[in-house]
Amino acid sequence: MSSSAYSATLKPDPWLRTLLLTVGRLLIAAGLALILTLPLDPIARALGAVLWLVFGTFELSRLQRGFASLSAVRLRCDGGVEVCCRDEQWLAGQLLSGSVVLENLAWLRLRLDSGALILELFRGNARECDDWRRLQVIWRHTGSALERRDEAANMLSRQQKNRLTPGSPRAVPDAHGTLSQNKDE
Repeated sequence: MSSSAYSATLKPDPWLRTLLLTVGRLLIAAGLALILTLPLDPIARALGAVLWLVFGTFELSRLQRGFASLSAVRLRCDGGVEVCCRDEQWLAGQLLSGSVVLENLAWLRLRLDSGALILELFRGNARECDDWRRLQVIWRHTGSALERRDEAANMLSRQQKNRLTPGSPRAVPDAHGTLSQNKDE
């Protein structure tokens, strides 16, 4: 394999998928128990419990849909991502911020070009698996690039929010550093 073109192909662990779904269900149950014991009006507690249950169930079903659609992930040395679907077709994707690669665990947030969001937990050992070792090398390069990309996007977003239009008041920091409108201009 050329040193200028390499990739890491990871296959999900069914045990980790089961663990994530089980923990998710337990956290939903714990949240319900906490909400129902809050010193609030019974209607507010019931509304909070229903909202918690709906949003928790939605997140778990989204996680499960991602599990059902993914059979492998390939990360290329240039930062490109490909996802192998259940029908063995490789689709282009993007690695998202919030992904984390540790020594033996990796939490990857991926977005397919179709817009589908996939979250996956992987485990591996660099001493036993060449793909895991390659993943860690790729991550050293792309992980910092993700942070720089996010910082640039945040900066651009702030600049667009603070963009001055003719005749609009300008936001200026006061003595405490908070922004207020300067109406004198």
